[in-house]
Amino acid sequence: QRRAFLYDQNSATRQLFGLDAGTGDPIPNNAQVISPAMVTVDSVDYLPSSGNQNQEYVILRNNTSQAVDLSGWKLDGAIDHTFEGGTVIPAGAGTAGVEYQGLLHVARDAVSFRSRSSGPTGGQKRLVQGNYQGQLSARGETVNLRDGAGQLIHSFSYPGTPTNLQRYLRVSEIQ
Repeated sequence: QRRAFLYDQNSATRQLFGLDAGTGDPIPNNAQVISPAMVTVDSVDYLPSSGNQNQEYVILRNNTSQAVDLSGWKLDGAIDHTFEGGTVIPAGAGTAGVEYQGLLHVARDAVSFRSRSSGPTGGQKRLVQGNYQGQLSARGETVNLRDGAGQLIHSFSYPGTPTNLQRYLRVSEIQ
């Protein structure tokens, strides 16, 4: 209902979004047109330097010139996450100069992500959503981004770097 209310406002007086209040672009006249690769999985951190797997994350990048509404979209494959209504990635370069607009960090545990000792971390004005189910494997996996209808928007595979213990541990006997 809120979205319909915002879209139905006169475009000349419609709320603006941007870096500063009252500046930027008005909310678009029409609902977004969904196309493959409009949002991509930019990178993953499957092996946080702290050793705390709750600090792992996936970064999504908005590749369009408009904000993208991810309401009802899903991440699947290596992890499972459904984006709540109202989740929007604003347009932007994704750099510190624009306060990381254009990026969305999806964390295994949002509180743990914000307490990371090295970037990305809390206090950097990053858009963070959590908590996804599952864990990114150090052996490599694929993360898929799907829209609300299940259409594949982007697929990201990473090779992984398993530790020696993960590569060479063998179960030799079961009692």
